[in-house]
Amino acid sequence: CRLRLRELARTQTSSASEGVLPHYSDAHDGFEVLSVDDCEINHAVVESNLAPLGYKVTVCMNGAEALDLIAARDYLPDLVLLDSMMPGMSGVETCEKLRDKFTS
Repeated sequence: CRLRLRELARTQTSSASEGVLPHYSDAHDGFEVLSVDDCEINHAVVESNLAPLGYKVTVCMNGAEALDLIAARDYLPDLVLLDSMMPGMSGVETCEKLRDKFTS
């Protein structure tokens, strides 16, 4: 399940006042990667490889936490990395919920 939030947001209306959220990179200097994984070691690997290149890495331990984080903010991450097998909600289920929310 591939999810390109930037492309999905563009499929909606182009006006922010009509519910389209900007991406982190639209309002900030740099790009945000949201890492969703139940293994802290995997987060450490992602952060140790991307942070030195200037990426902001945000971590969530499960799909529900990621969905809550995205819903609470006024912008989308530029990239979401999802573990496919997590307890509770899998990465595939998380991806489907993100697609449902951000596609028209």
